[in-house]
Amino acid sequence: PMALEAHSEDLSLPEEEFTYVAGKRDRPWSHFTGRWKAMRPHLERMVAACGTERPLRIVDMGSCTGFFALQAAYHYAEADVVGVEGSVGIGNGTAGMAGSTRQILKTNAVMTHLRWIKRLQLPNCFVAPEVWDYKRICELNAQGRPICDVMFLLSVVHHIDNCSEQQYANAGLSRLNGFIDLMGRLLLLSPRHFIELPNRPWIQWVYDEFGTQRAILEAAASASGREWSFK
Repeated sequence: PMALEAHSEDLSLPEEEFTYVAGKRDRPWSHFTGRWKAMRPHLERMVAACGTERPLRIVDMGSCTGFFALQAAYHYAEADVVGVEGSVGIGNGTAGMAGSTRQILKTNAVMTHLRWIKRLQLPNCFVAPEVWDYKRICELNAQGRPICDVMFLLSVVHHIDNCSEQQYANAGLSRLNGFIDLMGRLLLLSPRHFIELPNRPWIQWVYDEFGTQRAILEAAASASGREWSFK
């Protein structure tokens, strides 16, 4: 068996490899390091609360270059960390729209993630090259149980929504109701989440209805049928 060592010090990653090609204007490096700094103490408590009777799993949805997945795997050796990357947004192109796993694996972002997994020797960090849309999330919900202990949903749900518009219609849902149902179903995939919604003009029709990010999340929590606390 392989011994894994958790690290308490910060993991230093090079800015030039992890910022988005199209996002240096709207995703400066401070957005990466600042978000991780804010998340880490909460994640520390979440991981501690999960217990040790079984392996833990963290899912980073829309992991792109893997910055947050690598940080989590580096700091929490007791957790398997899975970066789900579909390449359907801004940060890693749109290769996933063609539905090809091979194409997603060849994207610069996924290759960066895999390269750093190897460089840091993180056997607890993985990449799942998979497009998540409304249909896929419904399939995961059908299992009737969470798929992980903690999920990162950092500025990604609008990209999932963009892939799902026709699927909402097929399910008899409006774009607005489809988005809220999507969010509620995402919540059911984990008991703990870090969620960053996009700012306007993304999901403008959702903001028009609910006004604030807190109100959107409260509507999603209600749609999930579960009670949630906000931190």
